[in-house]
Amino acid sequence: MPETTVTNGDSARGRDTDPDPATLERLAGAMMRRQGALSIRVSIVFLSLILGLPLLNWLLPEVASQSVGGFTLTWLFLGVLFYPITWLLSAYFIRASDRIEAEIARDYGVKAVDAKENR
Repeated sequence: MPETTVTNGDSARGRDTDPDPATLERLAGAMMRRQGALSIRVSIVFLSLILGLPLLNWLLPEVASQSVGGFTLTWLFLGVLFYPITWLLSAYFIRASDRIEAEIARDYGVKAVDAKENR
């Protein structure tokens, strides 16, 4: 996630000032709560996949041993699909986290600026 700074969006008048500390505290708290909930949701999906595979092997061995593209279903998931699924979950998390940051900044009337733009 890009490093960001928060300004009050007053750049049209040629000056950016930081919001008051109480606003920053509310902003940080709201962002941490929403991003924490996002982290838990993504973790639940990831752990369900990781823990679900052994359960599938144990409870439904005939399904897990089915051949798909020359692999058993278990090895297809572990050897071929695991990393793309992890990448997709990571990309989703980053995009959703950035969206949360932008929404909260908009709701609190501040502007989140990418720190790379200021260099």
